[in-house]
Amino acid sequence: MSRKLIVLDLNGALLHRTKSSKGIRLRPHLDLFVAFIFHPTTRDWLDAMVWSSAQPQNVSRMVSSAFGKHETALLDVWTRDKMDLTPDAYKRKVQTVKDLRKVWAAFPQHSQATTILVDDSPAKARLQPYNQICLSEYVGGQPSSSSTLSLKKPRRKASSTQALPSVDALADQLLSSLQIKHRPHEDNTLLAIIGILSTLKDATDVAAEMENHHLFRGRPTLFEAQDRLNTEEYKPPPEAFWFLSPTLLSEWTEVGRTELERLGIRYPITSLGGKRSITEDRKPVHSKI
Repeated sequence: MSRKLIVLDLNGALLHRTKSSKGIRLRPHLDLFVAFIFHPTTRDWLDAMVWSSAQPQNVSRMVSSAFGKHETALLDVWTRDKMDLTPDAYKRKVQTVKDLRKVWAAFPQHSQATTILVDDSPAKARLQPYNQICLSEYVGGQPSSSSTLSLKKPRRKASSTQALPSVDALADQLLSSLQIKHRPHEDNTLLAIIGILSTLKDATDVAAEMENHHLFRGRPTLFEAQDRLNTEEYKPPPEAFWFLSPTLLSEWTEVGRTELERLGIRYPITSLGGKRSITEDRKPVHSKI
């Protein structure tokens, strides 16, 4: 079994940073997710690092809030300065790409066969799409302010510096059209990610597992609407939208819960994300094995 590397996004994936940047709302079950990736048994096969497109000062606050005492156990923390942006683009909100070849150059013990990017934007993984586990954008339990975006393709091709609509904004409209409502208190996404990661532990090539549909067992019915979620700028693989299938999300959530029980990590019946101080101390979340 080869060691794996998880590359974690922050804002929109693990937490929601408010517009004022003074408050952070953690995604439901983030405490359990952190307990899982830093559990001694998990650390035997998994390295974890952060790569955020935010600027360093904001990343520092988010990392402290999300990981607490486990922050020092991260392999590394990368910020916007790793995006190879021009000075002008660095200061503006533009679409960025996370080229994992930079990660592999920095950590040659890892490769396309061992790396998993967890990010809420498929466009960020456009260079290595089958190394990504995409998840819905977390907006702090409130409706996304961009939920009025049109699903129609743009009339003209977007420029390379133009920000693309977020996947969650587009997904919200698709789910709305199918009369499926978001319920923030039922956000079990991170439990599902735990389930997926535990399955990839023994994979010899994680990218091949993704590309061959082994993880998501074919294409659920909702994937038939994939073309409505594309832009002319980039077409993600269908697997990127696995979370639009309630069945898949539920199945992987149960796998995640089973893995937590196996490791002796306690989880509550309901776990709500909440706004908290960035300096608040974290409490232990796993029991003795």
